[in-house]
Amino acid sequence: MAKYFWIFFILLLIWMFIGYLLCKKFICSPALPIVTDTCAVWDVDDGNKDIFDINNNVHFQRSRYNHLISYTNVNDAITTAANYLKNNTNRALTITGLYDTLETNPHNLLPNLGLARADDVKSWLESQQVSSTQININSKIVDRACYKGDTLRRGVEFAFGEAKSDDARLAAIKDRLFGKPIMLYFNTGSDVPNITAQHRQDFADLFYYLDQVPGASLDVDGHTDNVGGLNANVTLSQNRADDVRNYITTNGGVPTARMNTNGFGPNSPIAPNDTPANKALNRRVEVTLK
Repeated sequence: MAKYFWIFFILLLIWMFIGYLLCKKFICSPALPIVTDTCAVWDVDDGNKDIFDINNNVHFQRSRYNHLISYTNVNDAITTAANYLKNNTNRALTITGLYDTLETNPHNLLPNLGLARADDVKSWLESQQVSSTQININSKIVDRACYKGDTLRRGVEFAFGEAKSDDARLAAIKDRLFGKPIMLYFNTGSDVPNITAQHRQDFADLFYYLDQVPGASLDVDGHTDNVGGLNANVTLSQNRADDVRNYITTNGGVPTARMNTNGFGPNSPIAPNDTPANKALNRRVEVTLK
């Protein structure tokens, strides 16, 4: 009898151990936390007012600033934001473009890729007749961007607030740039200007000023050295001025109607045309805030 007792006792222990393992694996384990894909959540409000809430965002290819298209709910969200701004002219939107430090910036007129992405979405809203005075752009570095392959799935953030201009920034820009030409230089025979980091900051300020001051405009004046015939140089300088105007329109969204172009050829040098270095100074386009 004792023999059967011990057999039964051992079987009971085995059964209890197996039950413990099954419970731990399938029944008794604590509930796993629900993981939310923040890349697929875009919830935008203005105070207590919901603007939109979608499981998507504006997408960009890696190291590119033009948004990808064919996302219906994103298109609808942009239209909703545009209509809200048009119906509430006392409200403004700050668009923050996201980027990571491993990306490169192909935009030659803005300081970083985040600003370029924000400016691209700004142009998208402006195409739906939103006033540029209601849109500001910003940028933010993200350590772990929401990439799937080479596609950034969360490219911008939206934040609404009171529509007001930054008077201190406008005053600083006017003091630094109003009536003072930004010089863009060219290699011999080239129509493509050499853009520096300082140019990018200058143009970011120019674009902000033009957005906030509707009466402001730009003079875009082309100049050459004295190599070649006069008529050819005047034509070249006008072509360079027109190219820079179009470049500013394409990369900064400034309407061509707000820019005046002129080609002066070699007639207004800023240095003697006696050395290669001085000739390089004369091959320029001057962009002047007026």
